[in-house]
Amino acid sequence: MNVLIAGDLSCLAAAFVSAFLKEKFKVVLVGSNVNVEAFRMPNVSVHQISPSAEHFGDIASAYKFDAAIYLPTREEQQLVSGRQNSGHHLDGLLNVLEVCKKEGTQRFFYISSTEVYGNQEYLFESEGTIPASVNGLSLKTGEQYCLHYSEQGGIYPTILRIPFLYGPDEKNTFLHKVIKDCAGRKKVVFPGHENTLCNFLHTADVVDFILRALDMPVNAFQAVNLSSADSLTFAQLAELLKIHFPGAVFEFQQSGRIYTRVAGGLSARRNYDWIAEHSLIHELPGCIEAVEREPRQ
Repeated sequence: MNVLIAGDLSCLAAAFVSAFLKEKFKVVLVGSNVNVEAFRMPNVSVHQISPSAEHFGDIASAYKFDAAIYLPTREEQQLVSGRQNSGHHLDGLLNVLEVCKKEGTQRFFYISSTEVYGNQEYLFESEGTIPASVNGLSLKTGEQYCLHYSEQGGIYPTILRIPFLYGPDEKNTFLHKVIKDCAGRKKVVFPGHENTLCNFLHTADVVDFILRALDMPVNAFQAVNLSSADSLTFAQLAELLKIHFPGAVFEFQQSGRIYTRVAGGLSARRNYDWIAEHSLIHELPGCIEAVEREPRQ
């Protein structure tokens, strides 16, 4: 199977590539921020350009894709980088959808976020999405692009709405930044009050869902919420980190607000027999050890 992965490749791309190569897939990566050296390996082709570039179509037409995955910038990556670049992914998304339409690629995955639910009290797939942030609005616009192309026929997009991520290859996640700050004896600033509830999903569980979906027939647009069983408040996460970093200093931005939250849903379990297997509460010590082994900058 040939798979195109395009967009913001700073997060999730490494986990996808590792898993897909084990399945003997061929992978093509397209993104302006892709680390070319990190993906210099057999059966991986890397193009360090934005999928919004005019010549993206020429590059993509050189391959025959069985599936495509688009990675927009989520709130999590903005928290790590400190840059607000909402909406920049939309032109690239349109280019990828156009290529899929032209080449007859029916399988398409758009990795959205629970941000699209905004301030709503109930976050379920059966509910409408009402974003309360600029980035949430841009992600919803991307979802609507996918719906539009599904209505034209030929493409069957699956929207995945995910919370925060963590994983062994991920250095551009909120959790990695927090642990890195603790290890570097920097003050950890949480972007919200102590009772802010958040959810952390292992990248391997996201990959597992994608592989299950690729093995099953699909003939319609769908939106699926993915989350783990573990939800923590910022205060609870800080307490767990204090066990390993007793001298760490934590600050909570009382006026701050994040929109990446845990969302409920039945589709993943009911239609794909999927459930998250990883637990951050149990795996946090391993995550800390991995960060502490990283070279100091």
